[in-house]
Amino acid sequence: MALSTILNEMRVRDNTTFALEPPLSVNNYVLPANTAININISDLVDSAGITPRAMIFSCTENFYVLWNGTGATVPSTSITNGTGLEINPAIRRVGANITRFSIIAPSSCVLQIALYSQVN
Repeated sequence: MALSTILNEMRVRDNTTFALEPPLSVNNYVLPANTAININISDLVDSAGITPRAMIFSCTENFYVLWNGTGATVPSTSITNGTGLEINPAIRRVGANITRFSIIAPSSCVLQIALYSQVN
């Protein structure tokens, strides 16, 4: 999906600028080296019951994401069957096809996930 399509569904400051509002919420995760954390999309719902529509990732080091899985591991061999992990995703839409994901980093770091909702 094109970045412009995702951004059109995210909150925008007004119709004349291409700037995002502050996120719905921000989660910070301290990732120990080579230790996976598992996140369920349902756990990202905020206190008002709003489910995010998009996630923007930022991290102090490289990190890997295993979509719809648990127990991510840092790749140590080639994975050529389509089940590999994604490195450093920047922005992802939250849809019905993603229910959970697992994150791992080869070195200790801090990962931020900023959550955005659809314009109401």
